[in-house]
Amino acid sequence: MYKPRTVDQPAELLPFLFAAWPLAKKKQVRTWLKHQAVMVNGRICSQFNQPLKPGDVVAIRSDRYAPPETVLASGIKVYFEDSALIVIDKPANLLSIASEAEQEKTAYFLLTDYMRQGNPNAKERVWIVHRLDRETSGLMVFAKTAAAKETLQTGWETAEKRYLAVAEGNLPASEGVFESYLDETSPFKVFSVPRTDTTRHAVTHYKVLKQEFLVLVN
Repeated sequence: MYKPRTVDQPAELLPFLFAAWPLAKKKQVRTWLKHQAVMVNGRICSQFNQPLKPGDVVAIRSDRYAPPETVLASGIKVYFEDSALIVIDKPANLLSIASEAEQEKTAYFLLTDYMRQGNPNAKERVWIVHRLDRETSGLMVFAKTAAAKETLQTGWETAEKRYLAVAEGNLPASEGVFESYLDETSPFKVFSVPRTDTTRHAVTHYKVLKQEFLVLVN
């Protein structure tokens, strides 16, 4: 996507990057350095003031992956990335995908921008595998290829998902099972309803890890 550039006069790396790729946002250029996407003469370089000399070749890696627990420029933390998938820690109050009211402040939009390195005309993208509610934080998996999406979604029903929650009130027992049927016909909401031909059976095994009691004093 970004053709290598040959240095023609002495310079420092960051100013050279700004000049060599003027269409890239400065914030994105700094992200390249932070995520080890810049190579000088075939070696990764993240030092912004690295001296360059005529004849040096500077390239932007297209196969770079964020190291574990990297925080992207958007603020999203990446826990794992390879050629097929990317796993992030979605913060609370961030939509997984766009809604009628919000198109851009979503995990999908921010990761697509990351994949395209700030170039809106690039073709790189991510695929949705599953969703987390806006209020729910936690690990979320996105596919980087259509084949990976199909493979992950094919076995998604058998994957074990674990959640840690704070609940108000008393549960019927210290551990047990909740069962319900989910109606997912609405584009942006899921409802628990009586069983029909279109609902999906949902089973949640729960266990109380800790209890605390609040004492009110007048």
